[in-house]
Amino acid sequence: MNIIDKTVIASGIYEKENGELKKIYLKEYVRAYHRVVKKLEGYKGFFGLGYPFYALGNKFYGDLPIIQEQFRYNSDLFEQFHDQFENSVWPCEQCLKENLGNMPNLKSICYRCPTVSKEISPRKVINRLPDMDLCLVVDDSKVEQAKEELMYTLPENGLTTSDIDPIGAIDKVYRIASSLKMGKLPTEWVPLDTHLFPYNELMELMHKVEPEMAKSLESGKPPYLATTPDSLRKTWQKDDTAINFAYDFLYSFTDYDFDQEMKETLTETRKIIASKYTNNQIERMVLGASIDSQKRRYYSCPTLKLRFNERINSWKEE
Repeated sequence: MNIIDKTVIASGIYEKENGELKKIYLKEYVRAYHRVVKKLEGYKGFFGLGYPFYALGNKFYGDLPIIQEQFRYNSDLFEQFHDQFENSVWPCEQCLKENLGNMPNLKSICYRCPTVSKEISPRKVINRLPDMDLCLVVDDSKVEQAKEELMYTLPENGLTTSDIDPIGAIDKVYRIASSLKMGKLPTEWVPLDTHLFPYNELMELMHKVEPEMAKSLESGKPPYLATTPDSLRKTWQKDDTAINFAYDFLYSFTDYDFDQEMKETLTETRKIIASKYTNNQIERMVLGASIDSQKRRYYSCPTLKLRFNERINSWKEE
């Protein structure tokens, strides 16, 4: 099986397997990450973003929906691949195997390569893989120490990024998806997408969310709070694309083990937002800040709207 087809199949199976076993797997993933990061000096807590956090209620409550947009997204890659490479040979596959050790990340070299297809670049293929987006918060003075320690302790516990070994990551996700399909709890973890936030930076961002929403309501423009935290790829780096913290905070931000001051700030911010804005106003802001694929995902899955409203309503009760 060629590596593109394996990516599409693995991602599709992972999406379809939405029962209790997968929820157990996701909970265990969060616990595995927690076991590593809580040992760091200056540890303040962590939070999740993206999938599955926008698809489930608090503490992974409720049924995990199947999101049809993921299948359209995968089908698009499959069709582009077979249209361009009739002999089913993706030229990047052998290059990745031979030159991976010389690549600092999948963007800096691949984007300059004349043989890379823009539609089927290694990064675009890897983006089809499921991952877990978990963000660590540490004391400002301990950021560099934490980055150095995590370079070793995360891989030692099976938590690795897809950039370290893209081909291996595809094979691993295929095994994970196959285990779920067979009703067996996987013994490996899907790729980790992790970021590191200094304590004061996160506090400042949370304080800025509601004023940014007020500005958005007045101007009619989507709320936007750009941040570029340290992100672990092959090494720690600042990505060339910023995170829109306002969007993530409203749509999927899920806290774990926050220290008292952070938790109080988070709870107060949420109460203010839930009291000042209607659910429909917040939804319009979130969708306004969404890219097209995020909009399609939201509209194609009614459960996501339900989860979003449950999320905002829960802030009124915190």
